[in-house]
Formats: sequence, C-alpha cells, structure tokens
Amino acid sequence: SSDLVVNLANTGILAERIIPADPEQYPLGLEIPRVSEIYVNPRYRIAEFDEEACPWDDRWWNRRVSHVDFDVLLSAYVTSPEATRRPLLLLGHPGAGKSLLTKVFAARLPASEYTVVRVPLRRVSADNHVHHQIEEALDISTHQRIAWSDLAEQSKGTVRVVLLDGLDELLQASEHDRSSYLQSVMDFQETEANLRRPVVVIVTSRTVVADRVDIPRGATIVKLDPFHTN
Repeated sequence: SSDLVVNLANTGILAERIIPADPEQYPLGLEIPRVSEIYVNPRYRIAEFDEEACPWDDRWWNRRVSHVDFDVLLSAYVTSPEATRRPLLLLGHPGAGKSLLTKVFAARLPASEYTVVRVPLRRVSADNHVHHQIEEALDISTHQRIAWSDLAEQSKGTVRVVLLDGLDELLQASEHDRSSYLQSVMDFQETEANLRRPVVVIVTSRTVVADRVDIPRGATIVKLDPFHTN
C-alpha cells in the first residue's frame, strides 16, 4: 500500500552514511558512521508568534531559554489539536541541521501511529499548490504516482504529518510573491480538517528570511541553536 511505501522511503535515511564514501577524498578503510549512529538532537528556543515577535532577529531569540528535549517537544506538538490548524515554523541558520532533522524525524516516528511525508521544497514546483507539492515529493521519494487524497484516506488510523523543508529556497525560486505561503498551508490544513483528514504541518526556513513571510498569529515558532563543541 502507499503508506507502507512512504514509510520505507522515510526510514532509509537512518542507514545512510553521514557523508558519501569517496576513496579519492578519504583514506581507504575509513569507517564513516551512519545517520542513526551519530545524530544528536539540537538545542532550541521556542515562542508563539504575535505582533511583538521578531523571529528573524537573533537578539530577540537570545532572550529566550535554550532547551535540550527537542524530540519531546515535537512528539508533544504533533499530537496537540493546535497542530492541525496552523503550521509550526522551524527556523535556523545555514548548517543548524534543519533538513537532517526533518529526515530523522520522518524516519523515527513509528509507522503504526504516524504517516509522514517530507517535501524538499527546493525540488518541487515553487508556485504549485501545497497538495501538489506533496505529490511531487512523493513521486521523487518513492518513484510512484501517489495521490495525496489516496494516502490521506489510507492513513485514517494515524496522525498525518507533512514536513515542508526549505521555505527560504521556495521564496527564492518562485516567480511570484509567496509571502503568503504559510497562509496557503493553513488553507490546506483547513480543507483537510473539513474532509476529516487532519494534518500536522511543520515548515523549515532560514532565520533571516522570516521577515519575508506572513506568519500566522499564534503560530508556534522554534529556532535551532547553532551546534557548539565543548
């Protein structure tokens, strides 16, 4: 079934090496660890968006407490009623680990309880509707034509989660003004809820472009802290 194929595509990331083996670049016999062996949850800061919020400004974020329990945060969020009404915006600077986090999150959520679709926005049509972008991503990850409506119907017994990775790249690639993209995501969520197919959506973006999009009031925003070595 489609949901099984999607889960297989998601879980494959955990067995991948963190960097491709390249005998011309690395010594022969070098043991490159797999993602599942080396991934570390990032520290993060969290806030709710309102008229006073400046999520594109590091100084604004630095006034907030840094937390360590990111997996607990996401697990709690995806089961909250609010999560199916508006997207969570996940911010971070280049190299903070946003994309890898979405891959690992998609792989680790148990398939018996969750149906997860990860959408790399740089690889789908920037000006398409959200549900068409999801279907493009399914085509890329599974090499199958999977309609979102079919997958949503097949996954009635699970929590549906869509991870839209790279809003900043979509803004750059689009030929039109996509500042209202998060509103489009909310419209998608509302339609799915009306069809009794509620869906949780998490959108990632570089921090510095957060002022170029209309963030819904009350939306949860999270910023990943940079990695530090001790």
